Amino acid sequence: EGVDTTSGEVKVFSNTVNVETYSYLPGYTSFVIEEKSSLAGDIRIMGQSSGGGAYDVDIGRRTSECAHVWNISVTAEPTYTSDGEAIYTCLKCGETKTVILPRIISDIKGDVDGDGQIEVKDLLMLRKTVAGIVEIDAVASERADISGEGRVNLKDVLLLRKLLAGS
Repeated sequence: EGVDTTSGEVKVFSNTVNVETYSYLPGYTSFVIEEKSSLAGDIRIMGQSSGGGAYDVDIGRRTSECAHVWNISVTAEPTYTSDGEAIYTCLKCGETKTVILPRIISDIKGDVDGDGQIEVKDLLMLRKTVAGIVEIDAVASERADISGEGRVNLKDVLLLRKLLAGS
């Protein structure tokens, strides 16, 4: 148990030894895992050959896989109109990866396009939605339902016109 016969990987899990990955060399019928010293993660895998000899052949070798500890640095904050970006750097091995932070979506009633502002283009989009020319998703529908009736209709168009007119 613990050996992936396809890849030869041996996963070691212990409360006294850190999780490490070793490669299992073919040609051995069984293996044992021994602590080599009191240092966490300092272990070796001993193999028994097909001849049935003692567990005396060292068949373990460490493959350097890191259990990443990420430091996150935001290089561009997301806005209502554009995605942001963050760089993750592992404090242990130095590996880096870039992650896209999705743009912020508004939850303001009347802000149909979700850009954080109520403008004439929201009214135009709402009119096209009510007329069946444009389809909007469920989140946009919630913002477009100004009347709170649970559906987008002409009443919402009239309320958004009043809102834009300032009355």
